[in-house]
Amino acid sequence: MSDTNSNTKKTKANSTLECQCGCGATTKGGRFLPGHDAKLKKNLIEAALAGGKRAANKLEALGWTKFLEAKREKLGQTKEAEAEAASEEPVRKHRARRAAPETGEPGAAEPEPAGSPAGSSAEIEPAAE
Repeated sequence: MSDTNSNTKKTKANSTLECQCGCGATTKGGRFLPGHDAKLKKNLIEAALAGGKRAANKLEALGWTKFLEAKREKLGQTKEAEAEAASEEPVRKHRARRAAPETGEPGAAEPEPAGSPAGSSAEIEPAAE
């Protein structure tokens, strides 16, 4: 009997493939070199968010659409938070005006007392011997 299965069976240890991120390097049998899948995923997600159809199709082919959707959701939450902050801006300005001293500009700092070290620009000279 001949053992053909053991002779024709390809293992990761003896097969090499080109890294699928496009760097041109050779892997030891996997689809990517370490970290190159993350780099490709990041670049494809950025391109797809910018409207790239090819990048979105590549994400789908690699099974990474869930990462694109998660990024879209995260950006949507960020935009909602920015919109909420913008709606609160007039309230913050009003409160700042009310809290500012009546004689100064809104948000202006109080002047330093004349005798304080922070308000003094003169240097202390060493004592003469």
